[in-house]
Amino acid sequence: MFSTDQPRGKRRFPTPAPCIVKRTDFHIYVLSGPSQFTPKGSEELPLAYAGLGKKMLNLPDNLLHSETMASVEEEFPKLKTLKGGWMFFKSAGGSGRRKLSIIPTDSEGYSTRLLKTASNNGKNIVFVIPLQEQLSTEPLPYDSAEFAKMPQSTCITCGSQMPLQLLPLHVEECNDILTESESGTSLDEVIEQPNPPNTGMGELSEVCPICLESYPIDVLSFHASTCGEGMDPAHHSDAASMTRTEEMPGPSVQRLPATVSAAWANEVDPRKACQLFREERLERNYECPRLFLSIDLFDAEEETDSSLISFFKMNNVN
Repeated sequence: MFSTDQPRGKRRFPTPAPCIVKRTDFHIYVLSGPSQFTPKGSEELPLAYAGLGKKMLNLPDNLLHSETMASVEEEFPKLKTLKGGWMFFKSAGGSGRRKLSIIPTDSEGYSTRLLKTASNNGKNIVFVIPLQEQLSTEPLPYDSAEFAKMPQSTCITCGSQMPLQLLPLHVEECNDILTESESGTSLDEVIEQPNPPNTGMGELSEVCPICLESYPIDVLSFHASTCGEGMDPAHHSDAASMTRTEEMPGPSVQRLPATVSAAWANEVDPRKACQLFREERLERNYECPRLFLSIDLFDAEEETDSSLISFFKMNNVN
C-alpha cells in the first residue's frame, strides 16, 4: 500500500548550466615607435616582417588588465622587452593618415570591456604604441615565435620554407639574386669560353668558319650558334688574318697581308676602327659569290621561318 512511482528522498539540486563567455575579435596594430598619426600603407609589410603590424586577436569579454596585456604580449613578443611601457590608441574618423589619440584607462586598467567600448565592439583598429622606446624593424628569422601561428609556404626557386606573409619579399629578393648570378656566370662563360682542342678525326670533324677551330660534327651546330658572340675583336684578328683557304669549303678567298687585316685592331678611334674593319671584310670577301634571300609574302609562317633559318645557316659560306 506504500508503493508509489514518485522518487523517494530529498529533491536533488539541478546541475548548474555552464556559463558561456562571449568573445570579441580585436584588430590590434603595433607600431615601432611613438607616433601621432596612423602609419602609411607602405609601412605595413615592413612592420609585418619585423613581427609587428596588424593582427586579429580573439579575446574573452571578461579579461582584466593583466590578462589583456599578457594576451597582447603573447601575440607580439617584442612588447615584452619594452621597459618604457606601451598603451592603446585609437584613430579619428576620416580617410588617409589620421590623428591618433590615447585610450584612457579606467580604475581597473585596460580590460576587454573597455577595449570593446573604445573600438566599437572590435570594428575599429586599436593601435599599440611604445611610449619611450623604438622597436626594431629588421626582418625576423622565419622560425621566430611571431610567425609560429602563420601558414607556411615554400619558395620554388631556392626551396626555403617560410611564413606565407613573408613570401612576397623573399621571392623578390630571391629572383634578384638569381638574375645577378645568372648574368655574371653567363658573361664569364662567354668571355672565358675555352677553345676545344682539335680532335684530329678527319671525316668526323669540321672547321668552324668563325674561330677556325676543329669540332666534332655532332657539336659543331651548337658551337656555331654561340661562337663569336663574346669574342674580343682584337683577339679574333689574329685568327682572321691567318685564314686557311685550303681548309674552308667554297670559293677561294684572297689572302691579305697581316698588317692590313690587323690595322683596325690597332686603331684607337672606335669609329675609324669600325670603318677599317668594314673595308677589310668587304675587300677580303670581294670575290665571294653574293647571297640572295627570297621570301614569298603568301607563304605560311612556318615556311617563312624555315627560309630564314636556311639562309642564316647556309653551308660553304665564309
